[in-house]
Amino acid sequence: MVLGSINEIQQYLDGRYIGPLEAACRIFGHHLHEEGELFRETTLIIWDEVPMQHKYCVEAVDRTLRDIRDSDKPFGGITVVLGGDFRQILPVVTKGVREQIVNASLRRSFLWNHVHVLTLDLNMSLNHVECGNSNFADFLMEIGTNSEEIVKLSFIVHKCQDLNELLYIVYLHLNVVSTSTSMFLTKRTILSAKNEDVTAINAAALNTFPGKASTYLAADKISEDDEIDRTITNRYPNEYLNSLDPLGLPPFKLKLKVGCPVMLLRNIAPKDGLCNGTRVMVDEAIDIEGINVTENHVSLQTW
Repeated sequence: MVLGSINEIQQYLDGRYIGPLEAACRIFGHHLHEEGELFRETTLIIWDEVPMQHKYCVEAVDRTLRDIRDSDKPFGGITVVLGGDFRQILPVVTKGVREQIVNASLRRSFLWNHVHVLTLDLNMSLNHVECGNSNFADFLMEIGTNSEEIVKLSFIVHKCQDLNELLYIVYLHLNVVSTSTSMFLTKRTILSAKNEDVTAINAAALNTFPGKASTYLAADKISEDDEIDRTITNRYPNEYLNSLDPLGLPPFKLKLKVGCPVMLLRNIAPKDGLCNGTRVMVDEAIDIEGINVTENHVSLQTW
């Protein structure tokens, strides 16, 4: 967004704490007065990777902005820059067939009739000096254009026999303190398409990483409004809530070691660079310690 004052910027930054549920509530009309003035003065919205969004999501934003700005123009008359490549990834439709996935795309929305398409032909982030980078960029552009859906790999794909071999190749001597520096770790990463594989890789890497692990448990509970209904409380006990592993949240049992890298899942302080996806190093993992002051156990350290 292009904002016009320090107060507006602060209001925008204050929105960093909202989660998916609260965002959905705001989309459907709750608490809109809090941000209404900000959106009434907004002149530009930049929305990147929009092809990944379901068309209903974009249409919901359109309806909300029309309502806030009291205008029948698309997005309430705000200029919206939508960025992305429809060839890379389409919206995810659970167990959907090709027709359903394509129909969920923004290009199947009534809003697409108001879109003016501009094509970017020059890859500004590509280092054209290195031949390898240029060849890889050309290879990516060919994906999806082959009528036979066959892409010939111009390089050899190295395979690992198991997870331990993968960790050894990517993070050589991970168990050595002098090797596992921040520079060493930030220059390496393992990508996976499934969260369950990421969990297994993280657990194996943390087990190999030197140092003592500290375990932190989440405090899961149903909302206060639902606590009144005993049927809901009995249906969803804490043990069940603890077993869930929702997207965008850390696991119920989080294990950390000093020096290990972690990735932020929320925009904590954007102006300080602490945004969703930022990698930071654990500088200290603190356990709560205390001294027993009861009569028979005075000065006994506990935690």
